[in-house]
Amino acid sequence: MLKTVTNWHSNLGLDSYLVNRLTFEILERGEIPSYDVIASNIASQIVAHRLGYFPAWVSDWRCNFVGLEQ
Repeated sequence: MLKTVTNWHSNLGLDSYLVNRLTFEILERGEIPSYDVIASNIASQIVAHRLGYFPAWVSDWRCNFVGLEQ
């Protein structure tokens, strides 16, 4: 699992560099990369947007839908 880069490194662009390298590594393997981020993590959303990722879906993993099925 990729851990969040600290603010000190973020100012140097290390976060964008690492995500970019990982994205291309995944593409070179013939896979489709995805970028998952919690809605409250604005810094991570900015990194994703900067590298061309865009919101494809939104979910709230905290919701419990048990008993709501028909």
